[in-house]
Amino acid sequence: MAELQRKSYPRIPVKNWWDIRRRFRSSLPQRVTPGYLASVLSVAEKSAKNLIPWLRTVGLIDDEGKPTDLATDWRSDDHYGTACRSIRDAIFPAELRDAFPGPDLDRSAAESWFSRNTKAGEGAANGMAQFFELVTRADVRGQDAVPTPPAGSQQPATSNGTGSGRRTGALGTPQIPKGSVAAAGQIEAKPDRLPNGGPSLHVNVQIHIAADTTADQIDQIFASMARHFGAPPN
Repeated sequence: MAELQRKSYPRIPVKNWWDIRRRFRSSLPQRVTPGYLASVLSVAEKSAKNLIPWLRTVGLIDDEGKPTDLATDWRSDDHYGTACRSIRDAIFPAELRDAFPGPDLDRSAAESWFSRNTKAGEGAANGMAQFFELVTRADVRGQDAVPTPPAGSQQPATSNGTGSGRRTGALGTPQIPKGSVAAAGQIEAKPDRLPNGGPSLHVNVQIHIAADTTADQIDQIFASMARHFGAPPN
């Protein structure tokens, strides 16, 4: 029996999406290379290289790495929504677009669709669903929720200098997916009192991610975080 063909869809992390767009708005590059992305995103070239095929797939760069006319529209606030809709229509099948017309969508249901139709694992399916949601919302205001990284910033390393280390904290930490050994988290719990005398709790979460962590591993880390630190029940 012939093996079923595996399909895949872009998995550009949300933060990378907005960071690249900010740089495009500042100055449109002549060519997008792994070295260029490594500088823009403050990551290792090996990690940056993984994004090149996705940028080509969505149509922001051509085969030579040159920004396209679509990229010119994408970096414009006035044309961002139109560019996102063009990407959505060109990449994702009508079946998916009809099931999730947007602008809001059920991320969990969309993730199930990608998992079922691509036979991808949880991390990859989550990454595809995140990107699909991003272009479905087509809302330029989303960039305001992602902070601009300082120029030349680097991800902090742990005491062993590798970006990995033991997770500590009074409340414990979310389970980091296997293969994401470059990530480490630290949680601090600060007790406090509500006006009625009842206890409350402030939790600070810090994640250290090594520069050579892949986009899939980052997606898995934050997907795990979202599951463990979701909004409390009413």
